[in-house]
Amino acid sequence: MEKYLRNEIYELKRDNFEQFCFMLRYTLNNWLSSGIQYGFFHPITKKNYRVFEDYLKILKEENLYLNLLLQNELTFESGQVFHFLDLLDEKNDETMMYFYQTLDDFGDFISFGGEEYRFHYPKRDFKFITENKDFQNELTRLILGANVLQEYYTFGDSFWRYLNPRTTVLNEIINDNASYFYGVYLKISEDRILRDIKMIVPQMDSLETLLINVHEVNYAYALYQKMNQPFEDLDYEFYAKQAEQEFMEQCFYRKRKQLFGD
Repeated sequence: MEKYLRNEIYELKRDNFEQFCFMLRYTLNNWLSSGIQYGFFHPITKKNYRVFEDYLKILKEENLYLNLLLQNELTFESGQVFHFLDLLDEKNDETMMYFYQTLDDFGDFISFGGEEYRFHYPKRDFKFITENKDFQNELTRLILGANVLQEYYTFGDSFWRYLNPRTTVLNEIINDNASYFYGVYLKISEDRILRDIKMIVPQMDSLETLLINVHEVNYAYALYQKMNQPFEDLDYEFYAKQAEQEFMEQCFYRKRKQLFGD
Protein backbone atom coordinates (compact mmCIF):
# COMPACT_ATOMS: atom_id res chain seq x y z
CA MET A 1 0.00 0.00 0.00
CA GLU A 2 1.29 3.45 -0.92
CA LYS A 3 2.61 5.50 1.99
CA TYR A 4 0.26 8.43 1.37
CA LEU A 5 -2.75 6.09 1.39
CA ARG A 6 -1.61 4.48 4.62
CA ASN A 7 -1.14 7.95 6.14
CA GLU A 8 -4.69 8.87 5.14
CA ILE A 9 -6.04 5.83 6.98
CA TYR A 10 -4.03 6.63 10.11
CA GLU A 11 -5.31 10.21 9.96
CA LEU A 12 -8.90 8.92 10.01
CA LYS A 13 -8.06 6.68 12.97
CA ARG A 14 -6.67 9.71 14.84
CA ASP A 15 -9.83 11.65 14.06
CA ASN A 16 -11.89 8.80 15.45
CA PHE A 17 -9.91 8.83 18.69
CA GLU A 18 -10.40 12.59 19.11
CA GLN A 19 -14.13 12.18 18.50
CA PHE A 20 -14.24 9.38 21.07
CA CYS A 21 -12.60 11.60 23.70
CA PHE A 22 -15.06 14.40 22.98
CA MET A 23 -18.08 12.06 23.06
CA LEU A 24 -16.90 10.47 26.31
CA ARG A 25 -16.42 13.84 28.00
CA TYR A 26 -19.78 15.12 26.73
CA THR A 27 -21.61 11.95 27.77
CA LEU A 28 -20.08 11.93 31.27
CA ASN A 29 -21.05 15.56 31.76
CA ASN A 30 -24.66 14.84 30.81
CA TRP A 31 -24.67 11.63 32.87
CA LEU A 32 -23.50 13.47 36.01
CA SER A 33 -25.97 16.31 35.48
CA SER A 34 -28.85 13.90 34.89
CA GLY A 35 -27.81 11.68 37.78
CA ILE A 36 -27.74 14.61 40.18
CA GLN A 37 -31.08 15.96 38.97
CA TYR A 38 -33.04 12.74 38.36
CA GLY A 39 -30.98 9.96 39.91
CA PHE A 40 -28.40 7.70 38.30
CA PHE A 41 -30.92 4.91 37.69
CA HIS A 42 -33.56 7.18 36.21
CA PRO A 43 -34.65 6.34 32.61
CA ILE A 44 -33.40 9.67 31.21
CA THR A 45 -29.95 9.05 32.70
CA LYS A 46 -29.87 5.56 31.20
CA LYS A 47 -31.08 6.87 27.85
CA ASN A 48 -28.18 9.29 27.73
CA TYR A 49 -25.77 6.40 28.18
CA ARG A 50 -27.53 4.34 25.47
CA VAL A 51 -26.70 7.09 22.99
CA PHE A 52 -23.02 6.59 23.82
CA GLU A 53 -23.40 2.83 23.42
CA ASP A 54 -24.86 3.35 19.93
CA TYR A 55 -21.93 5.59 19.07
CA LEU A 56 -19.42 2.98 20.31
CA LYS A 57 -20.90 0.33 18.01
CA ILE A 58 -20.43 2.63 15.04
CA LEU A 59 -16.90 3.57 16.10
CA LYS A 60 -15.98 -0.09 16.44
CA GLU A 61 -17.34 -0.82 12.95
CA GLU A 62 -15.53 2.10 11.35
CA ASN A 63 -12.20 1.22 12.98
CA LEU A 64 -12.67 -2.35 11.77
CA TYR A 65 -12.92 -1.06 8.19
CA LEU A 66 -9.75 0.98 8.57
CA ASN A 67 -7.83 -1.90 10.15
CA LEU A 68 -8.89 -4.28 7.38
CA LEU A 69 -7.61 -1.84 4.78
CA LEU A 70 -4.25 -1.74 6.54
CA GLN A 71 -4.05 -5.51 6.98
CA ASN A 72 -4.91 -6.57 3.43
CA GLU A 73 -2.86 -6.21 0.26
CA LEU A 74 -5.15 -4.31 -2.10
CA THR A 75 -4.84 -4.81 -5.85
CA PHE A 76 -7.24 -2.10 -6.98
CA GLU A 77 -5.85 1.29 -7.94
CA SER A 78 -5.51 3.68 -5.02
CA GLY A 79 -8.24 5.95 -6.41
CA GLN A 80 -10.88 3.35 -5.56
CA VAL A 81 -9.58 3.05 -2.00
CA PHE A 82 -9.54 6.83 -1.63
CA HIS A 83 -13.12 6.94 -2.86
CA PHE A 84 -14.11 4.44 -0.16
CA LEU A 85 -12.32 6.52 2.48
CA ASP A 86 -14.04 9.69 1.26
CA LEU A 87 -17.45 8.03 1.53
CA LEU A 88 -16.60 6.73 5.00
CA ASP A 89 -15.40 10.17 6.10
CA GLU A 90 -18.59 11.81 4.79
CA LYS A 91 -20.71 9.25 6.63
CA ASN A 92 -18.67 9.86 9.77
CA ASP A 93 -19.29 13.63 9.54
CA GLU A 94 -23.01 13.07 9.11
CA THR A 95 -23.12 10.58 11.98
CA MET A 96 -21.13 12.72 14.41
CA MET A 97 -23.29 15.76 13.71
CA TYR A 98 -26.30 13.67 14.69
CA PHE A 99 -24.70 12.46 17.94
CA TYR A 100 -23.49 15.95 18.85
CA GLN A 101 -27.00 17.28 18.28
CA THR A 102 -28.47 14.47 20.38
CA LEU A 103 -26.13 15.14 23.30
CA ASP A 104 -26.79 18.89 22.98
CA ASP A 105 -30.51 18.23 23.19
CA PHE A 106 -30.00 15.99 26.20
CA GLY A 107 -27.99 18.69 27.91
CA ASP A 108 -30.67 21.31 27.25
CA PHE A 109 -33.38 18.92 28.36
CA ILE A 110 -31.62 18.21 31.65
CA SER A 111 -30.87 21.88 32.26
CA PHE A 112 -34.51 22.87 31.83
CA GLY A 113 -35.75 20.05 34.04
CA GLY A 114 -37.99 18.23 31.55
CA GLU A 115 -39.65 14.87 32.00
CA GLU A 116 -38.22 11.70 30.43
CA TYR A 117 -41.20 10.90 28.24
CA ARG A 118 -41.04 14.31 26.56
CA PHE A 119 -37.54 13.89 25.17
CA HIS A 120 -37.35 13.09 21.45
CA TYR A 121 -34.27 12.06 19.54
CA PRO A 122 -33.41 14.36 16.63
CA LYS A 123 -34.86 13.24 13.33
CA ARG A 124 -32.48 11.31 11.14
CA ASP A 125 -32.81 10.82 7.36
CA PHE A 126 -29.80 8.53 6.90
CA LYS A 127 -28.69 5.11 8.08
CA PHE A 128 -25.73 4.41 10.35
CA ILE A 129 -23.02 2.18 8.88
CA THR A 130 -24.20 -0.52 11.31
CA GLU A 131 -27.73 -0.49 9.88
CA ASN A 132 -26.99 -1.88 6.41
CA LYS A 133 -24.27 -3.74 4.52
CA ASP A 134 -23.28 -1.00 2.05
CA PHE A 135 -19.82 -0.30 3.45
CA GLN A 136 -19.17 -3.96 4.24
CA ASN A 137 -20.02 -4.87 0.65
CA GLU A 138 -17.74 -2.21 -0.80
CA LEU A 139 -14.84 -3.16 1.45
CA THR A 140 -15.35 -6.85 0.67
CA ARG A 141 -15.12 -6.02 -3.04
CA LEU A 142 -11.91 -4.05 -2.52
CA ILE A 143 -10.30 -6.85 -0.51
CA LEU A 144 -11.33 -9.53 -3.03
CA GLY A 145 -9.27 -7.51 -5.47
CA ALA A 146 -9.04 -6.65 -9.12
CA ASN A 147 -8.14 -10.23 -10.11
CA VAL A 148 -10.98 -11.94 -8.26
CA LEU A 149 -12.54 -13.46 -11.38
CA GLN A 150 -9.28 -15.02 -12.58
CA GLU A 151 -8.66 -16.34 -9.06
CA TYR A 152 -12.17 -17.65 -8.42
CA TYR A 153 -13.00 -19.27 -11.76
CA THR A 154 -11.06 -22.30 -13.02
CA PHE A 155 -11.56 -21.45 -16.69
CA GLY A 156 -7.92 -22.05 -17.57
CA ASP A 157 -5.17 -19.74 -18.76
CA SER A 158 -5.99 -20.31 -22.44
CA PHE A 159 -9.43 -18.74 -21.96
CA TRP A 160 -8.05 -15.62 -20.29
CA ARG A 161 -5.31 -15.29 -22.89
CA TYR A 162 -7.98 -15.43 -25.56
CA LEU A 163 -10.46 -13.10 -23.86
CA ASN A 164 -8.21 -10.36 -22.46
CA PRO A 165 -7.13 -8.80 -25.79
CA ARG A 166 -10.74 -9.00 -26.97
CA THR A 167 -12.11 -7.17 -23.93
CA THR A 168 -12.93 -3.47 -23.81
CA VAL A 169 -13.18 -2.00 -20.30
CA LEU A 170 -15.16 1.24 -20.04
CA ASN A 171 -15.03 3.68 -17.15
CA GLU A 172 -18.06 5.68 -18.25
CA ILE A 173 -21.72 4.92 -17.66
CA ILE A 174 -23.62 3.52 -20.63
CA ASN A 175 -27.11 4.98 -20.98
CA ASP A 176 -30.07 3.89 -23.06
CA ASN A 177 -29.03 6.14 -25.96
CA ALA A 178 -25.55 4.67 -26.34
CA SER A 179 -24.49 3.05 -29.60
CA TYR A 180 -23.07 0.05 -27.72
CA PHE A 181 -23.87 -1.85 -24.53
CA TYR A 182 -22.12 -4.07 -22.06
CA GLY A 183 -22.14 -7.61 -23.32
CA VAL A 184 -20.52 -10.33 -25.40
CA TYR A 185 -20.48 -9.78 -29.15
CA LEU A 186 -20.29 -12.73 -31.53
CA LYS A 187 -18.78 -13.26 -34.95
CA ILE A 188 -20.67 -15.99 -36.78
CA SER A 189 -19.74 -17.12 -40.26
CA GLU A 190 -22.20 -17.48 -43.11
CA ASP A 191 -22.41 -21.21 -42.46
CA ARG A 192 -23.36 -20.47 -38.80
CA ILE A 193 -19.99 -21.33 -37.23
CA LEU A 194 -18.98 -19.33 -34.14
CA ARG A 195 -15.65 -17.75 -35.12
CA ASP A 196 -14.91 -15.10 -32.51
CA ILE A 197 -16.22 -13.28 -29.45
CA LYS A 198 -15.54 -9.85 -28.00
CA MET A 199 -16.63 -8.41 -24.68
CA ILE A 200 -17.46 -4.93 -23.38
CA VAL A 201 -17.60 -4.53 -19.59
CA PRO A 202 -17.45 -1.66 -17.10
CA GLN A 203 -14.51 -0.97 -14.83
CA MET A 204 -15.02 -2.90 -11.59
CA ASP A 205 -15.55 0.02 -9.23
CA SER A 206 -18.69 -1.13 -7.38
CA LEU A 207 -20.55 -4.31 -6.49
CA GLU A 208 -22.93 -3.65 -9.38
CA THR A 209 -20.13 -3.41 -11.95
CA LEU A 210 -18.39 -6.45 -10.44
CA LEU A 211 -21.56 -8.47 -11.04
CA ILE A 212 -21.79 -7.21 -14.63
CA ASN A 213 -18.25 -8.54 -15.14
CA VAL A 214 -19.21 -11.86 -13.54
CA HIS A 215 -22.21 -12.09 -15.84
CA GLU A 216 -20.35 -11.27 -19.06
CA VAL A 217 -17.28 -13.40 -18.30
CA ASN A 218 -19.46 -16.45 -17.71
CA TYR A 219 -21.42 -15.66 -20.86
CA ALA A 220 -18.14 -15.44 -22.77
CA TYR A 221 -16.82 -18.70 -21.31
CA ALA A 222 -19.97 -20.59 -22.29
CA LEU A 223 -19.51 -19.36 -25.86
CA TYR A 224 -15.74 -19.94 -25.83
CA GLN A 225 -16.39 -23.64 -25.26
CA LYS A 226 -18.41 -23.65 -28.50
CA MET A 227 -15.78 -21.85 -30.58
CA ASN A 228 -15.44 -23.06 -34.20
CA GLN A 229 -18.56 -25.17 -33.82
CA PRO A 230 -22.03 -24.69 -35.30
CA PHE A 231 -23.63 -21.88 -33.30
CA GLU A 232 -26.44 -23.01 -31.01
CA ASP A 233 -28.83 -20.31 -29.88
CA LEU A 234 -29.02 -21.55 -26.29
CA ASP A 235 -30.11 -19.60 -23.21
CA TYR A 236 -26.65 -18.32 -22.33
CA GLU A 237 -28.25 -15.38 -20.52
CA PHE A 238 -29.92 -17.73 -18.02
CA TYR A 239 -26.59 -19.46 -17.41
CA ALA A 240 -24.87 -16.12 -16.80
CA LYS A 241 -27.57 -15.00 -14.33
CA GLN A 242 -27.13 -18.23 -12.42
CA ALA A 243 -23.40 -17.59 -12.32
CA GLU A 244 -24.00 -14.20 -10.67
CA GLN A 245 -26.00 -15.82 -7.86
CA GLU A 246 -23.43 -18.57 -7.42
CA PHE A 247 -20.58 -16.04 -7.26
CA MET A 248 -22.36 -14.04 -4.57
CA GLU A 249 -23.10 -17.12 -2.46
CA GLN A 250 -19.87 -19.07 -2.93
CA CYS A 251 -17.37 -16.21 -3.09
CA PHE A 252 -18.65 -12.79 -2.10
CA TYR A 253 -20.85 -13.63 0.91
CA ARG A 254 -18.30 -16.12 2.22
CA LYS A 255 -15.58 -13.49 2.11
CA ARG A 256 -17.84 -10.94 3.78
CA LYS A 257 -18.65 -13.38 6.56
CA GLN A 258 -14.95 -14.12 7.00
CA LEU A 259 -14.22 -10.39 7.34
CA PHE A 260 -17.20 -9.30 9.43
CA GLY A 261 -18.61 -12.46 10.96
CA ASP A 262 -22.23 -11.96 9.90
